[in-house]
Amino acid sequence: MIRLPEVIDKDRLKIRVRVWVTVLLLGIAYLIWLRITGLGIPCPIRSITGWLCPGCGITTLFVRLFQGDIKGAFDANPFIFCTGPLLIAILMTNEYIVLTPSRDHKRLKLILEIVCIVYVIALIVFGILRNVIS
Repeated sequence: MIRLPEVIDKDRLKIRVRVWVTVLLLGIAYLIWLRITGLGIPCPIRSITGWLCPGCGITTLFVRLFQGDIKGAFDANPFIFCTGPLLIAILMTNEYIVLTPSRDHKRLKLILEIVCIVYVIALIVFGILRNVIS
């Protein structure tokens, strides 16, 4: 049996695990829905403007990854594909901060905020460039 450090809020951990399991199950259900019906959720920005938003292609990226098509996943949204590990690290760091509230995380929170701001700026630049270049 795995013992958790005493600093982890076990009630929060249970809630966070439920949230992530729910997100995972919804994602799997959506993949199954797409596979059966071929109907996905259209991007409102692309529907209105005709431009690809920075997130356009994320569903295709996950579908292609699920199928083992690495090149297709990259082609769907290269920015998200390449920064996926960073996004996972950001989420894991945030979960650590949430689950260990008794520790002093001021510096870690500041670093995380800066990384998130830089990431969002890079994502916006990618969104602009993918429309101008193509």
